Amino acid sequence: MALATAIGAVLSVGAVSLAGCSAISSIYDGQPTQADYPSWSDVHTINQQTSATLPQPPAFVPHDATQIYVRVLPSGPAILTFVSTQQPDPSLCHPGSLTGKPNLDANWWPIAKPPAEGLLCSSGWRLFTAGGITYGWTPTS
Repeated sequence: MALATAIGAVLSVGAVSLAGCSAISSIYDGQPTQADYPSWSDVHTINQQTSATLPQPPAFVPHDATQIYVRVLPSGPAILTFVSTQQPDPSLCHPGSLTGKPNLDANWWPIAKPPAEGLLCSSGWRLFTAGGITYGWTPTS
């Protein structure tokens, strides 16, 4: 019991220490992993500064994007958001009907049910824009 309490205290301290980082990753198997990137130019820098494997922004995210948040479950479903003055890469995305709904949530995810129309992108991503912010998700397999 004392060992379990000591491990719990170490994990709690570690979680508090990670909370101040610009990129935070879950340390528990089966839990979502999240990366918060201030901009595309920070993706490489942040990934070099951590030993954790962080989720990466998909290729269709414009390179001027900022406030890039990516949250992924080990089983595959993911959500993301970013701000950009450009549209996602048109060679990787096209207009279409958005079916399904995200299987994850986060404090930065806006709504329970996305709009009916948006963009369908590579690797099954579905995107919509609300209030100047682009949101996306991959459906459950």
